[in-house]
Amino acid sequence: MPAVPWLVDGPRSMKVFVTAPDAASSTVSAAVVRLDNALTGFASPPPAWFGFLERLGNWWFLVCAVIATAAFVPVLGGFGSGLAIGIIAGLVLGAASRALLEKLAKSLAHRQAGKTAAATVEELEPVVRVASGGLDWADAVVAAEPGALHEVHLLMWRITDLTGPDGQQAADELYKRWERIDPKAAAEIEAEDAAEPALLEESERQERP
Repeated sequence: MPAVPWLVDGPRSMKVFVTAPDAASSTVSAAVVRLDNALTGFASPPPAWFGFLERLGNWWFLVCAVIATAAFVPVLGGFGSGLAIGIIAGLVLGAASRALLEKLAKSLAHRQAGKTAAATVEELEPVVRVASGGLDWADAVVAAEPGALHEVHLLMWRITDLTGPDGQQAADELYKRWERIDPKAAAEIEAEDAAEPALLEESERQERP
């Protein structure tokens, strides 16, 4: 779990989210869950049966292997050969059935929401977005300067639009604040960046015939 309240982990998508600085606390939690689901293709909460399938994890393959073995042993007339074929068939069945069930669950979620997962992500942009970088910088700055919590929050929110000029400007501002706090680490990063073109050129030279 991130150290600051406006950075939230998405357990399903494995992403880190930034909540909007002006978002009402009553709406944030639900929005985070919806975005976490949408980023993995679910426009609305997954069906309960799919949640059970997820909790089974790799045990699902064992269930399929047992079913397949039970089917092949009497057909092949021997436990050893039936077990071997059953395990292989079970793994194939497990992978295929899981993919089909996931596709079905996403389709049902799409139908329930009346919109695509991508549309859900777009709808939630004013409230919560995926962090685009600067997480370590934000943690370090807030740890060193607790009073800067709100300022760093604003910068991290702007950084979510990293492809735009405002996002780039916010990233530069946050980096400079972090640089003042940890100049040694910043100097190491700048040295690595400066050396990268030479390393790339050397690599290309060695690849030439």
